[in-house]
Amino acid sequence: MPVALGACMLALLLQAPVPPPSPPRLRFHHVHVEVGDPALSSLEAAARLNGTRTILQGHGISVRTGQEYVVFDRDGGTASPGAAIAFQQAVTWASEHGVSVEPLEFQVVKVREVIASRGIHVIAFASADPAAAVDWLANHGVRPIERRDDLARFALSKSLTLEIMGETDRPDTHWCPMHPDIRASAAVKCSFCGMDLVPIPPPKIGEYRLDLTARPGPGGRGIAGLGIRILDPETYEPVTSFFDVHEKRLHLFIVGRNLDYFAHVHPEQSRDGSFSIDHELPEGEYMVVGDFLPAGGTSQMVQRAIVTPHYTGPLFGGALPALTDREQTADGVRVRLEADSLRALRPSALRFVVTDASTGKPVVDLEPYLGAPGHLLIVDSDLKFAIHGHPEGQSSGPEVAFDPVLPSAGRYKLWVQFQRNGQVVTVSFVIEVPES
Repeated sequence: MPVALGACMLALLLQAPVPPPSPPRLRFHHVHVEVGDPALSSLEAAARLNGTRTILQGHGISVRTGQEYVVFDRDGGTASPGAAIAFQQAVTWASEHGVSVEPLEFQVVKVREVIASRGIHVIAFASADPAAAVDWLANHGVRPIERRDDLARFALSKSLTLEIMGETDRPDTHWCPMHPDIRASAAVKCSFCGMDLVPIPPPKIGEYRLDLTARPGPGGRGIAGLGIRILDPETYEPVTSFFDVHEKRLHLFIVGRNLDYFAHVHPEQSRDGSFSIDHELPEGEYMVVGDFLPAGGTSQMVQRAIVTPHYTGPLFGGALPALTDREQTADGVRVRLEADSLRALRPSALRFVVTDASTGKPVVDLEPYLGAPGHLLIVDSDLKFAIHGHPEGQSSGPEVAFDPVLPSAGRYKLWVQFQRNGQVVTVSFVIEVPES
């Protein structure tokens, strides 16, 4: 080809118009809803959606169903549009600026049912290339009110924000030792209890075993101490490696068969991986509950019944515990239990309001006890079931809240523990869960 002809063709190519960029495509990703109690709302939504509570990085606690999320924020008291209106406003705004949105309607029926009556203050869309989407909008005269990394926010109105973000659907690799349904794709902190999320282990079938050895008390009566080994569910070999859960590798609860005796203790681990503790128990029968997280396993609540030497009373039978008043006093504090929504197989809100027994003033100086505002143990009257719970959130009083899921109707005894002025306060109640 002659040199002059080649140069001419090159010049024509350089002058050819560059094809305009394709309009960005956005996929509905999540909404932020404002609720009075994010913890309770997320539990209920997870049950209704058959979804997973998870931590959406940079956004907070959420429930995931498929590739879509509902993020629960505490109600800020501002008027916000409902889900259908918010979604339509977002679709209209995007269309006016040449942006393609899918779906064009709020078609996710289950998500719509959960948030239909909620105020929506953020609606978010994911993009394979968020930077290109933001640049497109800038070329159409719209600039974000906030931009960082792969996220940009645009104000649609005083009460509604639209987000454009990068795709976040990476597999969950970590979970919270105390809230295993709280999961994330990285080692972040649990937004409920503040614990570090730990790697999710491969599934292991079977329950770990609690192997107890009792050291007799003086004269061979009662118990002076316990030796504990945790056995693998498959090999029955001793487990030696554990994660700390609320500052301890093993929480041990000891409950008398008549539900009058209670202790929450923490055995020390030996070099061989076993645990031991000096702890005196009078003659009787007891249920020992171990709460621990073995390396390579899931969180465990394992029970073992023991009978002290020379005990001659009836074995594991007893009367139903009597219901207690909803207000109890111990160690200088008065604790009122508010539990008006008791129900089986759904979160039951248990609210403990703590006041000073002498002055009646609200207590606002509760101290963290083992890394939490409080600890709660719940057992059924037959000692077949136990829950070790912690508050969802942080509180120094006067209110400390728990949301356990109780397995069935019936009578339960619970012990709640707080710390104030370096002293651990234990108060007990007996409650009744009605038939649904």
